[in-house]
This record gives sequence, structure tokens and C-alpha cells, in this order.
Amino acid sequence: MAAAVIAAGCSSQGPDASGIFEFATTNIASECNGRIMAQYVSEGEKVTSGQELFLIDTIQYSVQKNTLLAQRKAAQTQQTDSDIQTAVLRDRLATLESEYGRAHRLVEKGALPRKQADDIQTEITITRSQLSAAEDKIRMSNDAVMQNIAALDAQIDGLNRMIDKCHIKSPIDGDVTGLYVRTGEIAVAGRTLLRISDTDKAELKAYFTSGQLQNVKVGDTVQVVASYGQNQTRTYEGTVTWISSEHEFSPKYIPTAEERTNLVYASKISVGNDGYIKAGINGEVYLKK
Repeated sequence: MAAAVIAAGCSSQGPDASGIFEFATTNIASECNGRIMAQYVSEGEKVTSGQELFLIDTIQYSVQKNTLLAQRKAAQTQQTDSDIQTAVLRDRLATLESEYGRAHRLVEKGALPRKQADDIQTEITITRSQLSAAEDKIRMSNDAVMQNIAALDAQIDGLNRMIDKCHIKSPIDGDVTGLYVRTGEIAVAGRTLLRISDTDKAELKAYFTSGQLQNVKVGDTVQVVASYGQNQTRTYEGTVTWISSEHEFSPKYIPTAEERTNLVYASKISVGNDGYIKAGINGEVYLKK
């Protein structure tokens, strides 16, 4: 019935555009160096977003992390409790202030020379200055310790991220359409490990002439015919998702030499895949009249 629809609609004029089917693909590369300890997928297997694909050896990062954790623990012991360290000065200050209060009352009654009260006041001033200096020194020392701990924490966080990156996970749902490494091989940062393609949705890259652009726009629904050779075809409904704003010469796989000399506009047509469409299969587009 699908063949009849096309025959009735467009067979006398042939397709309005043609091209090949493609799939949206994602190349997944390693972000760290190390031996591949485990491989959890095979070529052709379906995967889901977040699924673990490979495990790269984490030992080098774990050793560094444990070393930093030990340094952090040691740094924490260097922190000083200000109250404990200044307890003697605080007690002395409290005693002096109490003595000054008592001496001041005796001076007012004429029972004690004023000089004795003044001497105590001087000792209070000196002790307060010593206490303030001690607190400042402790504060500066603790600040330096905290800065060191913060720097260690930043390095530990970085190593945690690297350890997490050793667990290679899929960013999308799709099929593994290319597998380039195996367990035991060395992963190199930036090197592609595998390719995942979204095979549930095919994309036909087809080309329209400038004269046809008045009859098609992004969002239009069109009929798409996948050709398998020997007059074997399957018909689908597709949606135009993109039309280039710049023209180009027809690619070499456009059928005739005459058509290849024309200036055309590339387009992409999204088609739901029922499992029969494969990358590289030829497709034809029929605009709805």
C-alpha cells in the first residue's frame, strides 16, 4: 500500500530529493591514562545513559589520594586551640583586674598609695597586649593550616574526579556501533574508546534544488523511501529538521552527472527507525503535493 501511495503521488516525476541515511553518533574518549581493567559492553549491544562501559585502572590516583589524606590528617593536628594556649594569660589578666579593683577601693579610702594601683593597671595593659599578640599569632598559624588543608582538599577532589572518570559511562541511549579497545589495552586521554549511535532515529541527508525550496520548509512532513536494491524498498514518514542556508554542489553519490553539476541545498530529515534502516542506505524524498 505504501508503494501505491508513492506511485500515485510522485512516480511520474521521480523523487524530489535523494541522499543517504545516517545516525547521530557520539565518540566516547578516555579522559585519563591507564590500563583497561574491565570491558562491560560488546559491539552491537544496546546501552543506556549512565551505563558503565569500561573501567580504567585507578591505582595511580588512589595511591595519590591516600597520600594526600594522610597529609590532611597530619595538618589537622597542627591546629592550635586558642583558649588552651592563652589560658595562663587570661587567668593572669583576670587576677590583675580583680587586684586592681580591690586596690582602687583602698586608694579611695586612703588605705593604699595610688602608685600601687597604677602599677597594677600597667601590668593589666601589658598582659592585655601579650594576650592580643598571642591570639593574633595563633590565628595566623591556624589560618595557614586551614589554607594548607583547603589546598589538600582541592587536590583530593581532583583525584576523586579522575577516579570517577576511570569509570567510563555512556552519555546517551543507543547502540555500540564501534569498539576500538579491549580489556588489557592502555587507554590514552583523548583517544576514542568506542562509538555509540542513536539507531532509534535515522536521519536522511538529502539535497534540494533552489527551485524546490518554495515547496519545503523546516517542520514539513514528507515521505521517505529507503532503497535496499533490487527494487526492495520501505516507506516512512519523515520530518524536515534542517535546511542549509548556503548552497553547494551536489555530492558525488547523486545519481547522474547532470544532477551533480547543480547547486543544491543540504537538508536533514528525521525518520523513526523500525530496525530496518542502516547507515549508508540510499533514501528518496517525496514532497507532499
